[in-house]
Amino acid sequence: MSMAAMSCFRIVFRQILHTKTNNHFFTPTTWRHSLLSPRISSSSSTNYSYNVITNKDERLLQQIENENENNNTNVVANSTTIAAIVTSLGGPPAAVGIVRLSGPHAVSIAGRVFRPARNTWRPTSHVVEYGVVLDSDGNVIDEVIAVPMLAPRSYTREDVVELQCHGNEVCLRRVLRICLEAGATLAQPG
Repeated sequence: MSMAAMSCFRIVFRQILHTKTNNHFFTPTTWRHSLLSPRISSSSSTNYSYNVITNKDERLLQQIENENENNNTNVVANSTTIAAIVTSLGGPPAAVGIVRLSGPHAVSIAGRVFRPARNTWRPTSHVVEYGVVLDSDGNVIDEVIAVPMLAPRSYTREDVVELQCHGNEVCLRRVLRICLEAGATLAQPG
């Protein structure tokens, strides 16, 4: 459980204990009020102040240092297209696994590896299309469904293409490798 979740649970339990010890009747209204406000009730003068303690994000600190050193390298770093397997690995194979491309060149990289069942691929945002992923020699790697989510209508507000493959880890890693060979950069954790 994360530190933030633990802090939230502590807050709620303190509110419950405080309510019970002050002989308040605990109703859904007081429950909602205790979650939304640091005060238990309007008659109570006790205010609580809560701090959430989190670890510093080293990547954020590094990004700030990079911006201070050289703005040009940051522009290059922000313009890369990343790829990653976004479904869990390590357990029994799932029915579907997803390789996600995200960045300014996501559509062109997907276009290099994806061949639709019909003749040409004209990606339309949020429209799925069936096809195959091919390697550089033209061999079929896997049957997939491509789901383009074009900017700004995506999670990251940039072009995203999901290749929904068979859930076998071997298939997912092969599709990811082909995307990396086509020009994507492996996404870092986080």
